[in-house]
Amino acid sequence: MFKKIILFLIALALTPGFFFGAYLLLRTEEVKKGVDDSRMNLYSHIIFEPENAFHDLLRASSTMPSAETRIRTNSRITPHLQHEEWDDSFVTATLTAYQTSLEHVHLAATRNVYQDPNFKNHENISFKMPIHSLAHHRELSRISALQAYAYAQAGHPDQGLDEALRLVRLGKLLEESPQGSLLIYLTGMTSKRLGLDAILHIAKTPSLSVEKLRQVSSLIDEYRDTGKGLEAVWKVEYLQFKNGFLPDNPASFAYNPDETLRYLLEAADLRIARIATPCTQFASTTPVKRSPFVEGDTEAELLEKTKRVPNSLGKMLVDTVTTDVDALYYKRCEEEASINAIAALGNF
Repeated sequence: MFKKIILFLIALALTPGFFFGAYLLLRTEEVKKGVDDSRMNLYSHIIFEPENAFHDLLRASSTMPSAETRIRTNSRITPHLQHEEWDDSFVTATLTAYQTSLEHVHLAATRNVYQDPNFKNHENISFKMPIHSLAHHRELSRISALQAYAYAQAGHPDQGLDEALRLVRLGKLLEESPQGSLLIYLTGMTSKRLGLDAILHIAKTPSLSVEKLRQVSSLIDEYRDTGKGLEAVWKVEYLQFKNGFLPDNPASFAYNPDETLRYLLEAADLRIARIATPCTQFASTTPVKRSPFVEGDTEAELLEKTKRVPNSLGKMLVDTVTTDVDALYYKRCEEEASINAIAALGNF
């Protein structure tokens, strides 16, 4: 679907006459590809079902309440998570409806890894491959956070911290999936954020035991984002674009497949290098814009640029798919700040 959307936008931006001329330019000269992108390969992992949280989350999704119940309750959950209201009867009914699903979520948090089986072979990764939806997991993460706050509201903040820490652990499993997509990583960040927020809020509960607070504080370092999962994400994204987006055409003046792949590699390298940059040092992930085309170009101007600028179509394709991801790194730094704050609570 994403591929179709991008190709539609490109076709929309270019006039029919230009697109036909570009097609003729693409079908000209045959060349041998020679781009070494072996550093983007992913290691194959043999993961058995009992240790993979993926299967627990599938079961959690299959045992969720009816769509009618979910629609009715989801709109009311947000105010509770934001501490704007608290309705005991609503919370109790909601947690009861999701009880079986939450049990599977709890099991998922005990596993060693999260791996979507569709991503286990890097040679098959492309935009054509099926991807499991994680919308249900994002919903269940909110329910888990609600459970944590419910424990605290009922006078059991220690149990609330346990629930929140489970959510943080599950978020880390998704973040560090050995061969995961950007969607998987972002879903992990969302789960982890909900858990961290719950810990920071419940930590202010007067009845919370000092021992429990210190225990959570001492454990929180285990859940820092090491960057390994994010590195895999950028490799997966590169492979998706390479295998399922770039045209499989011979080289021409207007489109050079080798050069276009090198541009994609540069963008992936930039994002991977940014992972190790400390949060105190800003380093943009905005790639260099190379396309000669600008909004408002006439058909004549488009054709002229295609004939004058080498690999103009390849540059346009790369510019289309390599936007900056600075916002993701800012959120990653916010997550790190929350973990630092929780680690510091053990000193009080």
